[in-house]
Amino acid sequence: MSVTLRSFAQDTADKLGVSSRTVERTVQMMNGLTEDTREVFRHFPNYKLNQSNAMKLSRMEPDKQKTAAILLASGQIRSADDYQPMEVRAAPGHAKSSRQQKAEFLESIAELKDPTKDCRQSPEAFVLEYSAFIERVQRGVESFHLPNYEEVLPNLSQEQLHTLMGLTDSCRKTLEDYLSFVKEACANI
Repeated sequence: MSVTLRSFAQDTADKLGVSSRTVERTVQMMNGLTEDTREVFRHFPNYKLNQSNAMKLSRMEPDKQKTAAILLASGQIRSADDYQPMEVRAAPGHAKSSRQQKAEFLESIAELKDPTKDCRQSPEAFVLEYSAFIERVQRGVESFHLPNYEEVLPNLSQEQLHTLMGLTDSCRKTLEDYLSFVKEACANI
């Protein structure tokens, strides 16, 4: 009596109660998804990739597959069919079609939402970004010196004045806490 080895697909199909073709398609689909694409879905644990979208993604080129996966998982598109990769860019001086504009927009969103992207920056860039933030806060506070705000100040109640003082103290504490965090991080270097 010879022992016959059953194929992985048949054995798995029997255990799951599905056809061997279903198992073969699932394996083919999963093998078609790049590691980058799988990584995208690991960063979006609340997104549930359905079989239809997985199959469509697995048939795409790797770079397009990852972009489409980011757009799907972040909710920018509902189906892999909705992803329209840019193919032809408009020649200089010619208007882009709405399809090209939409494709560029979606690819920009995908790039911004790419959870696998290395977003580290230089200390110089960090200081510039923080400086810009502080300048925005300062300009915002300066805008409260406009006449329409200054007119209301004498009419503030004690409770409203205390609210403003509390908000200002909270903001100051947040900035001081962050500066302490930065100093501590620098001390560990």
